[in-house]
Amino acid sequence: MLIGADGLRSVVREGLPGADAAPPRYAGYSAWRAVLPFQSEALPEGYSCETWGRGRRFGYVPLGRGRVYWFATENTPHALGAAPPSKSALLERFGDWHAPIPALLEATEEGVILHNPIFDRDPAEVWGEGRVTLLGDAVHPTTPNLGQGACQAIEDAVVLARCLAGQAEVEGALRAYEAARRKRTSEITLLSRRFGSMAQASHPLVCRLRDTVMRMTPPRLLQKQLREIVGYQL
Repeated sequence: MLIGADGLRSVVREGLPGADAAPPRYAGYSAWRAVLPFQSEALPEGYSCETWGRGRRFGYVPLGRGRVYWFATENTPHALGAAPPSKSALLERFGDWHAPIPALLEATEEGVILHNPIFDRDPAEVWGEGRVTLLGDAVHPTTPNLGQGACQAIEDAVVLARCLAGQAEVEGALRAYEAARRKRTSEITLLSRRFGSMAQASHPLVCRLRDTVMRMTPPRLLQKQLREIVGYQL
């Protein structure tokens, strides 16, 4: 059998009869990311933060052992025309945001900053045929807004292994795996897309409405939604 786990621009996917031949969908924004040694009283253990502006976001997550992961996003009209991963350009955009954002950027070495335009795909109807199937970003690439890209690929692998162990016939096991994963991955992809559209809003009135709704949303409701995503039982 062949398992196509070859990413966003999967060659295996391209060879599947009936598979969506459209290119990946550009989400309308780019992301910069880095991991660095950083310690600050503004980053207590177990605390993370994401700040929304107009068409821009900045978030950071302590990883333990004195390391911090940060990400920044900005609306960019064309994927190929996005700004390069310049530290000075990021400081121009985020240097006046709240602490410790400027300090995080200042402490980051230019060479460790990753820059990527953000893509996803519409949920796929065709995952495989015969003894061929797809896994992870090859079939359901998602925007990073829910932190579920790699997580969904891991879930795929668990379910695929379970189906292969439970059936002697390979093709039947692959179709069972696809049927078990299609609904879950489609929901995550579309939810992440909607979340990103809301978070990347740039019109002042839309941003004001968004921020008001977020302030009025009970924390327990947000926690419930999060548990439904990360507490899913395979």
